[in-house]
Amino acid sequence: MRRSFFLYLAAVFISGIFVAASGQPLFLLAGLIFVFWRRPPWWWLVGIILFFGAIFYHQEFDSRANSSKLRTQVGETASGRALISEDIDPGGDYQKVVAIYLTADGQLGERFLMRLPAYPRYRAGEIISFSGTWEAPENWSAFRYDRYLARQEIYVLLNFPKAEKIGVAKGFFFSLWRFKARLYQKIIAHLPEPEAGLAAALMLGYRQTITADDKTVFSETGLSHLIAISGSHLSLLAGMLFLFLKRLKIKARAAAPLLIIFLWFYVALTGFSASALRSVLMSTFVLSGAGKRWRLSSGSLLLICAAIMLLKNPLLLRDDLSFQLSYLALLALIYGEPLAEAKFGQGPIRSLLILTMLVQLLTWPVSALNFGRVSLLAPVANLLVTALFTWLLPLLITNVILSFAISGAFFWAGTYLLLRTIFLISRFLASLPDAAVSLTISEHFVYVYYLIIYLLYRHLKKTMRFKKSPQLEDFLNQFKNYQN
Repeated sequence: MRRSFFLYLAAVFISGIFVAASGQPLFLLAGLIFVFWRRPPWWWLVGIILFFGAIFYHQEFDSRANSSKLRTQVGETASGRALISEDIDPGGDYQKVVAIYLTADGQLGERFLMRLPAYPRYRAGEIISFSGTWEAPENWSAFRYDRYLARQEIYVLLNFPKAEKIGVAKGFFFSLWRFKARLYQKIIAHLPEPEAGLAAALMLGYRQTITADDKTVFSETGLSHLIAISGSHLSLLAGMLFLFLKRLKIKARAAAPLLIIFLWFYVALTGFSASALRSVLMSTFVLSGAGKRWRLSSGSLLLICAAIMLLKNPLLLRDDLSFQLSYLALLALIYGEPLAEAKFGQGPIRSLLILTMLVQLLTWPVSALNFGRVSLLAPVANLLVTALFTWLLPLLITNVILSFAISGAFFWAGTYLLLRTIFLISRFLASLPDAAVSLTISEHFVYVYYLIIYLLYRHLKKTMRFKKSPQLEDFLNQFKNYQN
């Protein structure tokens, strides 16, 4: 009863956020039907309050730009001091600096974005003086750049102002990102470009270290997810640490919190992307045993984690593509893969191909809506590259760790060959005719498409016998056997 009610509240909250994000009156009606459908009367009252509360909560976040003091100064001269609050991507032709305005008495004010020349380099935690002109974010094509920044509570920017470092602040995250910069230096010292840029993206979550041309190649072949820190990264890293702790004869009860701390540390190091946050939240539930105690299925965990993330920032659902694609991919894994394997059988290559096809089935409308293009070779590209990635990330991390004690490019040969192979495969596939096709669709088409997918799933679920997807529980089962 308690578990069902808790999941009901999570679903109602997400429904309210979705209604506010979509702005479609029809979804308001659907949400209300969900609140009342076969529920006890006292659930209705709580559900209605939470449903409309979620709508107003999203609207309040969405309207914060109107109360921004810096936003009212657009076009005026900007000058003062600011604290660089986030790690700066070392790639690209210029530096994108997220800063917090410092008031005259040294208090933290609003966040804003600065575009600064590539040199001199700035780092998180530095205090700078600046002077320029406040500007509003400009949208282009179908991309709402203002919303993209607003989800980070950024409403204004400065394009190449005069800037000068005047001090350094202390803090855990600033120290963490300085350590991250040292890791990046190890990578570029031992690998040539463009392999070094790809390695930095895979391990550290940087985006601008990959050239625009190679980003296009990865997009055309459906491999963009490789350069976004996600569940696959955390699973590999957790597996590495899991085996290491097992060799040290550390018991499972002591190892679980170590794994959780390590995963959160890595997510903080790489910048708290939406896909990484979703993965680390689910991993925390699984490793802590909370999912088992509360008898939560994989789908229930996904629902709870989505509600937690939207409670922190309700704009993620509408304005964060990483959030959307991450949850769609997990839905394909949790609900689609068991059905497909019941129909077509299991096997390492077959399962990987099935999963890739299912992920493509659920994510292509979002890609088409946002980018106007859809990759046709994603299943083939992922089938060829996934096995390489499984070896590449652990090997890369091992190389970086050993580089603090051992120097020499020889130890990096395997990492270089794997990175080079990924480039060769992706570039070859992208060069094939019609590797990706242009496709323009509307939001209404996307809604109808997912409704059809849902109805099809419900039909297949009733007519087929299948086992629930074990992927999320696999690691927990291995962890339980760890004690033996």
